[in-house]
Amino acid sequence: MDFSSENEIDAIASAAVSNLLPAKSRPQYEKTYLQFRQWCSMKKIDQVTENVLLAYLEEKSTTLKPPTLWALYAMLKATLNVKENIDTRKFPKLVPYLKSKSVGYRSKKSQILDKEDISKFINEADDKIYLLMKVNLSY
Repeated sequence: MDFSSENEIDAIASAAVSNLLPAKSRPQYEKTYLQFRQWCSMKKIDQVTENVLLAYLEEKSTTLKPPTLWALYAMLKATLNVKENIDTRKFPKLVPYLKSKSVGYRSKKSQILDKEDISKFINEADDKIYLLMKVNLSY
């Protein structure tokens, strides 16, 4: 391959880097990054530092559960690396902070129907409304 200019090399490299985010969930990553940048703008923050990320995550922790907070951090870590060349692994307080938020957290278990519940539903539920569900449960 013959590269005629440094601009061309930069464009190709930029395109390659933009593909580092997961293709399937790229819109979610972009949305998370945009929300973070809007928050920074609202707080008049120009440079992303460890304290900035800690403050953002602390604010988000009032409405998000620990697993969601971890997901938010993972998306920000990836997008900040790709878009701004910021390596959040160099911020030693972030992971311990997230771990401390997870202490004592218990995820909710889904309620599971047992055979008796399914049997009762099949026998007692109105066919006019639940016939298709009953057929699906019978298999």
